[in-house]
Amino acid sequence: MKDIHPAIFNRLMHFPPNIRSDLLELLGSAPIDDEHLEKIIEDLSEWIANSETADGKNHHSN
Repeated sequence: MKDIHPAIFNRLMHFPPNIRSDLLELLGSAPIDDEHLEKIIEDLSEWIANSETADGKNHHSN
């Protein structure tokens, strides 16, 4: 497994356990550069935010 930049790893660790586990498994089985990993994290973050909004669980709205 390739080393992950600490800032990227920190972002990854803030995901829910099931998503974090799947992403770490992917990283262990496929060579993914930091730029691609950052894009994956960005896309997952957006997907989670949109899911929470759709479920009415967005805690950031007033």
